[in-house]
Amino acid sequence: MIKIKISLNAIHEIIRQMRALKIISASKMHRFLNRRAIIILSLFWSWTATAQEFGYEVDLLPVKESGFHKIQLTPAVLGKVDGILSDLRIYDLAGVEQPYLIEKEAFKETNTAFKEYEIIERFDEANDSSSFFIFANSSGQPIDNISFIVQNTAVKKTAVLSGSNDQEKWYVIGNNYPLQSMYNRDGATFKKRLDFPLSDFQFFKLEVKGKPNEPINILTIGYHESNSTRGRNSGFDFIIDKQEEIDDVSMITLSLSEIKYFEKLTFTLTGARFYTRNARVYIDELTENRKKEKILVKRQIASIALNSNTNNTFEIGPTRVEKLYIEIDNLDNQPLIVENVSGAYLNQYLVTDLKAGEAYKMKFGNRALDAPSYDLAHFKRQLPNEIKEVELQQVRQLISDANQEPEKSLFENTYFIWSIIGVIGLFLLIISIRMIKELGHDK
Repeated sequence: MIKIKISLNAIHEIIRQMRALKIISASKMHRFLNRRAIIILSLFWSWTATAQEFGYEVDLLPVKESGFHKIQLTPAVLGKVDGILSDLRIYDLAGVEQPYLIEKEAFKETNTAFKEYEIIERFDEANDSSSFFIFANSSGQPIDNISFIVQNTAVKKTAVLSGSNDQEKWYVIGNNYPLQSMYNRDGATFKKRLDFPLSDFQFFKLEVKGKPNEPINILTIGYHESNSTRGRNSGFDFIIDKQEEIDDVSMITLSLSEIKYFEKLTFTLTGARFYTRNARVYIDELTENRKKEKILVKRQIASIALNSNTNNTFEIGPTRVEKLYIEIDNLDNQPLIVENVSGAYLNQYLVTDLKAGEAYKMKFGNRALDAPSYDLAHFKRQLPNEIKEVELQQVRQLISDANQEPEKSLFENTYFIWSIIGVIGLFLLIISIRMIKELGHDK
């Protein structure tokens, strides 16, 4: 764009100088320039429109209720967009672009919940110097900490923890736990945790000691339970084209019906009860040789160790392929038989506001586009926690070569730049000829 502006500015400067020297009349030059400018601008905008075409589109199934929905991106879609999903766009039937957010399942998420113990007996008298709470460890699992929730208090007390299996004989686990400054500036209750040696008693007794007439109000006693969950995955199976043995190395060729996206691979192998083999994963990559010719080479993307004591699942990283190659070192062992290879990835979604019954399209496959900037990104925390999902239909290819090497920007295209230079040169030549004719006619 900068080169074109400079050239046009130069042309206008030449014309201005010609008019100043009265080489050509203003009216003739104005009419001449307008006609040529319209032609050049028409060519420029036609090139620009072509450069911004999308390679693919897919319809969204109509939703039954208006509101925010999650669009789960399929491996076929993820295989055709760029690495940061910057070329994804959603349009309604009128062609109006719809804002969206990108979400991805977490690899691992830990949630902590407070679980209450059953308090089977409590003694809490205002005129007594101590109070106690007996609770049951119904799970039977050894514990090494408890937490209790108390109403805010600033008094100083101490605690003693004992354990028993029959509620008659009590054995001290820990004493002189300091209880003080138990208040919360942001709420009316405070949570206090006590740590102690691992104990498997069936019953526990918490005694709170201090001055008479200064009781504290313990509301519940419990523990924190942590649960780890992994994000939801989607996957697919590769087609095993062939397996051949060359110099104690198994060469396996895998393929897909189209380019797809995956982050990890899982192998199902037979042929030996016990095995441990080193293996390598390769993909096809388009590169240039010394003669600047485009050639297809195999590039290693991972080294893995196949083992009969594991599930043979390996994190490979974000990968987009149509063909995959595996090499397994057998050494002096019998070759393993590859029964199945599957790819998987953590689910990714577009979150957008859809209207019930309306038709929407998602377009992608234009590497020249920058990532969109929507106001919706500032209101992510205000979206509902529970959002329904909407499915995608079959992907349609719009440009036959959209799946080839990523396109260069329009103004990085050498042919385009030279075309513009040629048009401008021709434009200047025609102007020069017309000026010479006009000058001769005036004389």
